[in-house]
Amino acid sequence: MAVLFAKRGAIVVLCDIDEAGNAQTAELISKENALTTNNETRVFAYTCDIGNRDEVHKLVEDIQRDVGDVTMLVNNGLFVNKIDKCTLFFVFYFKRLFCHRNPFWI
Repeated sequence: MAVLFAKRGAIVVLCDIDEAGNAQTAELISKENALTTNNETRVFAYTCDIGNRDEVHKLVEDIQRDVGDVTMLVNNGLFVNKIDKCTLFFVFYFKRLFCHRNPFWI
């Protein structure tokens, strides 16, 4: 999804708890559309556990400093390829994150 936004001219901000996967997506986008016409960076990658309120507040500050105002927010954090491969930790983590906490801090 992020690659498609970048191909359409968006400056993309990635946020993931998986730093390696996030860096891989950022690299993929950079190879496709590395710079705007003004040689500005088109992709920014941040590592954050959105289940941790303090990390989210720091993330928002970092994004505002590095990128500016956010005009669209897409949360695709619940995409699971193989549900039978989910660990019990994964199931309880997302239950806590999306059922017991307010996911709309940003």
